[in-house]
Amino acid sequence: MFNLFKEKILRRYTPPTCTLELWGKPRPLSPASTLPPQYRFQLHFDDPRLSEDEQTTLSGDQRRLPILADLVENYVRSFLQPAFDPRGFNRTAAPELSLGSLNLLAHRFEFPGWSDKEALTLTTTQLFDLSQALEMWRADVRLQERSQAAAPSSRGKNLQTAAALLCGALLLTGGGLAAWRFRPRPVPVASAPTPPPPPFLAPGVAPPVPPPPQNLPAQPPRLGAVLGARDPLPAPAPAQPATPPLRNPNLVLVAPPPRDLPPVPPAPAAPQAQTVNPPPPQTFAPLEGPVPQANLPILPIQGSPLPNFQGQTLAPPPDLPPLPPAPNPQIPLESRPLTAPPVSSQNLLDTIPQVSQVRDYYQKNWQPPEAPTQTLEYRLQLKPDGSLGEIIPLGKAARLYLAQLPQPQPGEAFVAPLTPPDSPLLRLVLTRQGTVQTFLED
Repeated sequence: MFNLFKEKILRRYTPPTCTLELWGKPRPLSPASTLPPQYRFQLHFDDPRLSEDEQTTLSGDQRRLPILADLVENYVRSFLQPAFDPRGFNRTAAPELSLGSLNLLAHRFEFPGWSDKEALTLTTTQLFDLSQALEMWRADVRLQERSQAAAPSSRGKNLQTAAALLCGALLLTGGGLAAWRFRPRPVPVASAPTPPPPPFLAPGVAPPVPPPPQNLPAQPPRLGAVLGARDPLPAPAPAQPATPPLRNPNLVLVAPPPRDLPPVPPAPAAPQAQTVNPPPPQTFAPLEGPVPQANLPILPIQGSPLPNFQGQTLAPPPDLPPLPPAPNPQIPLESRPLTAPPVSSQNLLDTIPQVSQVRDYYQKNWQPPEAPTQTLEYRLQLKPDGSLGEIIPLGKAARLYLAQLPQPQPGEAFVAPLTPPDSPLLRLVLTRQGTVQTFLED
């Protein structure tokens, strides 16, 4: 009985981004749609970006709620006008309340003394949800005022009926307590034990079937006398193959022409080894005319001492080993295949060289997994020294496969240092076919 006079929630208005609750003690024997003269409110802002402990809640009595409703209604009405003044609105009886515009998508709401916080930034969606909750509360208040003005005399009748019911309840309670206190005491009499009553059976319900006896030999099932006297059913006829539907003999079946496939392009021929031959040795024509005879001394035969013009005898020269044969100048050089210079992965869209360096890193180290069926995208934050600062996955699939993405060690050189020092943002796109794309984000 005393739970009726405890404070509880009387109304709750729940737009998507906020909740307005009215708390109070309901009046006894009053309709559920009637608000008491004294109640308080709690306004919760449901911001999914914040935790439950960081959510903002405004509270106050029933006198503060019309002031807040007037402020929000005037601001929204002015915000929808073409000539909107972005300065703060404070056209209410509470000077501490203020509501102003930061831009078309954000609004500054200040409420010192109404909550443990003093200000809050509302999005346009939160602002219109707050306006809707306050308008629903005002509609309930207006409906209650109209119902009270239409039936002023019914209030006195309700009070008289409530008083009569309360007096009757008290009399019945007092009489019951007195009758229970002065009830006659039964004298215990020894009697024979009575058998337990039979189980209750509803009309038309058969008694329960007793359980079958246990440990009996199993017997094969037998047919009844009527079924056993009948002839057995004949075996079913074998299934006949279904006959195909009749075809119109006037229609001529024409096979579709074979598809003309484009010819297979021939495979490129392998490059042939080139042999570079040296130029032939240059020959000189013999000199024409007599060779002039010089007055040279005649050398002695090997092993004999050489005479000296000064009368001294020189030692014979030592025996030298024979010279090796001269190399053949006609041997061709070793044939070597011509190779093209390495192609760089840098393209015209790489505004800085670090873009192609990141692409080369992931083309060498990343292997596409078998499971993903869509493209994985990441945002890379580079540090001025060329190391990797942060990897931000874009999308649910990118978060699932972030652990499989090859990453350099913390502080390890990832790309070349940036000159001048900067921290650019790069977009990394990994497709399921194994291709890697990178580009610089503005």
